[in-house]
Amino acid sequence: MEEMCRNATLAVHGELELFRCSEYVITRLSFAGAVSATGFCLNMMMLLLIRLHEPVFSTQNRLVLNLCVNNLVFCAYVLPVYIYDLVRGLDNDWGVFCRLHGFFFMFMQCNVIMAYLHIALHRYFTVVLPGSHIFSYGSARKTWLIVLLSSALLALVMSVGLLGIWGSYGQSRTSGVCTLLSDSSNYKLFGYLVAILLPLVAMVYCYGHILIVVRRHKARLSRASNSQSSKSSTGSSSLNGSIRQKFKSKEAYVTLLSVSVVSVFALSFIPYLLAQHVSFLQNWVIFQAVSGALSYIHALTDPLIYVLGDSSLRRHLKRLFENSKCDEEEVDEEEGKRGEQDDEDVEMDVGPLLSNTTDVNA
Repeated sequence: MEEMCRNATLAVHGELELFRCSEYVITRLSFAGAVSATGFCLNMMMLLLIRLHEPVFSTQNRLVLNLCVNNLVFCAYVLPVYIYDLVRGLDNDWGVFCRLHGFFFMFMQCNVIMAYLHIALHRYFTVVLPGSHIFSYGSARKTWLIVLLSSALLALVMSVGLLGIWGSYGQSRTSGVCTLLSDSSNYKLFGYLVAILLPLVAMVYCYGHILIVVRRHKARLSRASNSQSSKSSTGSSSLNGSIRQKFKSKEAYVTLLSVSVVSVFALSFIPYLLAQHVSFLQNWVIFQAVSGALSYIHALTDPLIYVLGDSSLRRHLKRLFENSKCDEEEVDEEEGKRGEQDDEDVEMDVGPLLSNTTDVNA
């Protein structure tokens, strides 16, 4: 079946036109539709839980909020336009809008990586450089300014292809959608280096250094508590033990959540990179379909990992469901009481009529 599909798509222009394969289109549409609908709901729930958990946002939650907003835009705008574009194939005549959408599609993917990098840098500054005022995200104004400037810088780098100076965006004859064109190989390599590889290397360094610092701090506290005499330092030893446990549970666990989010994204993005640059995989229709679909599944995994991994957010989610259940029960009780009251009113109205009828018959 796949061989027939590949031969049919090669018949027109001598290159693989994947959008003519039903397997390719159905796989991409299924993933995109599911991620768009479910991801929008999950990220909205994440925003609500963060708001309930912390009315005044901390720096960590502000950066997680930035990640959720990126995912919301991706689910609410980018994927629906992509679905329509994929269904239409080469019949679209969008002109400039096609280039703009291709640029925005790639920008949102890369901006998610920048959001991961912001979280990693904040964890690094908090654990490794806790007393620094220069290397920190600081206040809310400073945090949002850093986020906006980094996104603007990323957009500036990617706009080189939008302006046609180096590389180009348009409708791909392979996928049938508006994206970065395959003939812009040097520009693609530059984009992968700046927007993907360098941030991932920086995140690996940050999280690796954080884990080393946490381990050293635990060892230092352990040696300090063991060096105290048993009689005079019982309170101090227990205090050091509680500090050690608190430090371990807070910093290591938050770091583990962030590492999990980045790891899942990297694992889901690797097949897409392989499909773009490994020659024998470029002619494998199903692999092309699945690898591209996995590249935007981060909109589902990000909120799931944070909600399931953070005990406080889980408690707020449970409380939210309990409150909604209690509200439904109260509404049912009120409707039941209202129904009973209506029955009593009907009986009171019918009673005199029956008595009058009896008198007339008599």
